[in-house]
Amino acid sequence: MAERTTRILDLASPDFYAVPLTATVEEAVEILRAAPDKAVFYCYAVDASGRLAGVVPVRKLLTASPGTRVQDVYSPSAIALPADGDRALLEDFFATYRFLAFPVVDADRRIVGVVQADAFSDQLMGEYEGRVRHDWLASLGVSEKEERAGPLGIVRLRLPWLLFTVVSGLLSAFISGLFHGTVERVVALAFFVPVVLLVAESVGMQTSAVTVSSLSSDVPPSLAQLLGREVQAASLLGVACGMLVGGVCLLWLGDPRFAAVLAATMAFTVTTASALAVTVPGLFRRLGIDPALAAAPLTLAVTDNLTLLAYLGIASRLAR
Repeated sequence: MAERTTRILDLASPDFYAVPLTATVEEAVEILRAAPDKAVFYCYAVDASGRLAGVVPVRKLLTASPGTRVQDVYSPSAIALPADGDRALLEDFFATYRFLAFPVVDADRRIVGVVQADAFSDQLMGEYEGRVRHDWLASLGVSEKEERAGPLGIVRLRLPWLLFTVVSGLLSAFISGLFHGTVERVVALAFFVPVVLLVAESVGMQTSAVTVSSLSSDVPPSLAQLLGREVQAASLLGVACGMLVGGVCLLWLGDPRFAAVLAATMAFTVTTASALAVTVPGLFRRLGIDPALAAAPLTLAVTDNLTLLAYLGIASRLAR
């Protein structure tokens, strides 16, 4: 675990190639030739102050006309690692961008080193996969400790989550019982309960996965920003799914009033599920609890019960 706090600068190599923007391609090639025993993955362009300006494709250096300046052939798009970043950020960069190397820059964007994938790619990917595996197991309410536990140990680790699910199911049954009169009058309500719950759960799980991933990033966005983006997307998804299911209901049962109730309920519950899927992991993070733990059990439980309550509550009022 100590390696988690290792700075990227500590892992960077001082062997890199940087050429001034004002240099000619001939001068740049001479810089590369100065150390022929080193592998050349990328050549970087720097401005007059030594700050990273972009990447210079070696192929362009070799094929450019004599007298061409580096500034005429370089690409200004350069993804760099901050020197004070941690190892987790390094892993994310290699896993996301799949580059062979990254320049490492200081606060003034001056190159201080380079990190090459071939130096420790197996170790990096092993640690990255371990993090992904941890988040995936946590989202299911499963602990990595189960690998070393016996049958009783597994029961002790899983039982709290299962009891939580049982309580949630009993609460759903209680909510359904409150509206038994409505269900008896409008039997078709029961037909669409699975659809309403499954759509809300799916959107909630998708939003929860994105939220947990975002909160675990090196520079997580604000909770308000996440909430605004996901709720807007979910509201559009809810309207689309609601119109589709409402249309099917209208063609099947021929009841426009019930179809409207179904469409409106789906739009509302999907939006609510998305909002919950952002706020619950966000609350866990503020309390110092791993947000991945909230990804499935708690989010799904709250989503299911609120969805059922909204669905039957709206239908009950309109069915009078």
